[in-house]
Amino acid sequence: MTAFDTHQAFGRLTAAGMDEAPAEAVVEVVGGAHSDLVTKADLELAVARLTAEMHRALRVQGMWIVGVLAGLATIASVVVGTALVLISLS
Repeated sequence: MTAFDTHQAFGRLTAAGMDEAPAEAVVEVVGGAHSDLVTKADLELAVARLTAEMHRALRVQGMWIVGVLAGLATIASVVVGTALVLISLS
């Protein structure tokens, strides 16, 4: 994004017949609004960072799911093994 040239804007407004006080106010308002704008590069960087963070979060969630499933499978095998032992003893 190109910088807003307040001096040039003021000069153009006054050259077009605007009094200095209103021209100065317009330049301040436009300059302030212009400073809040982002560039395409800013947006691309933000999207890249968010995408990387989402991928990291999905990997962590995937590891949690695998861990929980492995824990449940272990518990199920212990329960089945214990039931089989109890059945064979009766």
